[in-house]
Amino acid sequence: MSTTATTTRSTRGSICSATSWVRLDAWHQPQDLWGTVPSTHETFRLIAEVPNSSDPARYRPTLPPNTHRSHRPDAGTL
Repeated sequence: MSTTATTTRSTRGSICSATSWVRLDAWHQPQDLWGTVPSTHETFRLIAEVPNSSDPARYRPTLPPNTHRSHRPDAGTL
């Protein structure tokens, strides 16, 4: 799993903001995605923490990634 994090600064008029981005190639997704409140799941809390803190290093998950297609053998079947 690789995680790419960058911080960019942009100025529009007199407003200056820092935005941090995290690109996740794999992450831990809850089994019941629709029944999970984002604030109760580690992955979503960590993803929200990055732009909130402007620190990409804050994304340090403890749960193993499970989004590779091998974890979902029925994906794509109707």
